[in-house]
Amino acid sequence: LDGYTWDGESAVQRLLATLCDPALFPLAAKDACAAAGNKVPTWIVSRLEKLSASSGEDLLLLSKEVAALNLPALEPIRVLCENYSQGLWGNAVNILTDIFEKYLTVEE
Repeated sequence: LDGYTWDGESAVQRLLATLCDPALFPLAAKDACAAAGNKVPTWIVSRLEKLSASSGEDLLLLSKEVAALNLPALEPIRVLCENYSQGLWGNAVNILTDIFEKYLTVEE
């Protein structure tokens, strides 16, 4: 982050703390379902409501089941489940990696 005069380390730490908050998963699940619109089968919504960000293997299984439906509208739900299957920290790392890759693309 050359050329910036703010405390980047502090900002990254605050971002990581936010991304590792267990309350983020239910909100992210609701957003993913909203992005898919009315195409989300009720069994998927029900399973998401019962799972948490620490439900690793169950989220990975749900991700595979959603992928098997082969419905593009459900892609946000599949990605959410896949990312959170690695736990809160794994999801935070995925998001930060994506942010830094986009930053580097813009700066090139």
